[in-house]
Amino acid sequence: PNEAGQPMARAEIFLTSLDFTLEKVSASLRNGSPSVFTMVDRGRLFINPMTLCEGETEIIIERLKEIEKNNYR
Repeated sequence: PNEAGQPMARAEIFLTSLDFTLEKVSASLRNGSPSVFTMVDRGRLFINPMTLCEGETEIIIERLKEIEKNNYR
């Protein structure tokens, strides 16, 4: 639930090939362009799917690929 006790939709993002913390992935998404807000909770990375518009899932996937590419330079 959120701060008000209401249920909050969350989609978990599973990452298998990144070699740094989920907090760093979350910060990279938030600080990049476009900014993507995620939440790390109990060692898992989440996003609220209800805030996404059509086509934004693909943008997030591309951002994650960019983070992975920069991680392995």
